[in-house]
Amino acid sequence: MNPKNRLRTAVTVLTLLLSAALCGGAVFVCLTGYAARRADPAAAIYTAARIRQGLLPAGLLFLPWLAAALAAGLRARARSGGGSARPGKRLRPSGRKAAEPAAAPPVRDAAPSVRDAVSAAVDAAAAGEGKPLRLLRLGLLLAAAVMLLMGVQNGGMRDVLYKAIRICTECIGLG
Repeated sequence: MNPKNRLRTAVTVLTLLLSAALCGGAVFVCLTGYAARRADPAAAIYTAARIRQGLLPAGLLFLPWLAAALAAGLRARARSGGGSARPGKRLRPSGRKAAEPAAAPPVRDAAPSVRDAVSAAVDAAAAGEGKPLRLLRLGLLLAAAVMLLMGVQNGGMRDVLYKAIRICTECIGLG
């Protein structure tokens, strides 16, 4: 496998693991909090210890993910020439006149590659090859819906409404 593809694959796998760890940690915190609340109605659902315990796996995955993402970004920048984002705005050494800005590198037309990727995805979906991707999207949609429902059940919607009302009344001078 090409090293470029290995790095992309590593970033993708680590991203999926990180998102799964975050979702799993959030579910763990909610479930253990609800269990504590059932035992004692005055108990807090979210405590620092529960959040730390639930999100520790995500925290441990964050640093390798960040390192892989930075490596992929640096590799992509090195392959593209590594130039500044704004060639005309380069820093100049003090005491010297600014040199004429270098000519901007020619801009590649990204549209054909995007069109090719979209048409390949449409062809793959028509051929039935996109089923795992469709299942992944459906799973992520279901996970998002479950998280929204858990937030509503927990009273998060009420908290957001109260904060919005408070901000609006403070903004117009009533609070």
